[in-house]
Amino acid sequence: MIKADPKKSFEIMGADVKQTAEQFEKSQAYLRWQDRAANQKYFSGEHAAFSKEAADLLLEAGIIKAIPDLTKLADTRFIK
Repeated sequence: MIKADPKKSFEIMGADVKQTAEQFEKSQAYLRWQDRAANQKYFSGEHAAFSKEAADLLLEAGIIKAIPDLTKLADTRFIK
């Protein structure tokens, strides 16, 4: 929808964060929007590696006391 009708998509997403479509368009300029294939690639390996690295760092810094089950951090049913 972002490609097909950006104004409408910015209006919808902006409403969720209490911004106008124009405000959201400016704030989203730094985001990189992904399609289903890119999300499937990311969640098939990169996400797990990032999560493990982040968990190790949080554990070392004392922010968490134990590493949680990292396989439960994301629900990937929406990209299948």
